[in-house]
Amino acid sequence: MQTTYPTDLTNLEWQLLEPHLPSFKPSPGRKWDARTILNAIFYVLRGGNAWRLMPSDFPKWQIVYHYWRIWRLEGI
Repeated sequence: MQTTYPTDLTNLEWQLLEPHLPSFKPSPGRKWDARTILNAIFYVLRGGNAWRLMPSDFPKWQIVYHYWRIWRLEGI
């Protein structure tokens, strides 16, 4: 079970954001869902932390940064 952080999305926040995100299609190599990725992004952005300093219960920082960069460039 993942640790919860004050920066995590509430269920209501997730319900509001989910329809605006690209779908996360199941794939054999993917073990993280969009909500976990967003929680990791918010952990870094709200806390002012470096990507490399994310706790180990989040996906690797490179994965989180990849999604943040793509979503930012696409205006999501």
